[in-house]
Amino acid sequence: MLAAATNRSSSLGLLQVVLRTVEGHGTQVSDQLRSHTIELLQQATSVVANPRAINAGTPKEAIELALHIRDVPALSTKLAAVKAFDALSPELVRDLLETLQPSAA
Repeated sequence: MLAAATNRSSSLGLLQVVLRTVEGHGTQVSDQLRSHTIELLQQATSVVANPRAINAGTPKEAIELALHIRDVPALSTKLAAVKAFDALSPELVRDLLETLQPSAA
């Protein structure tokens, strides 16, 4: 399943797998992955809102995610409002997955 990650140099592979799981309404996601996902989304939206908040403790996944979502203000706003894993709507998951797709060269 980890092979489903589209960009092998990306640190967001695990997030993409979790989002694809949510999108497909398939396998249940563990509580640990749920917490990790929400924490990552919150950290990324925090970085988008204030890039100066980046410090040595900011996970590289949060920075990479912030780089993907910063140019999509509506998505950033929606993600900032997500406080629980169950609040990830299918539409929001699809939008986020689309944003994470690499651009065509």
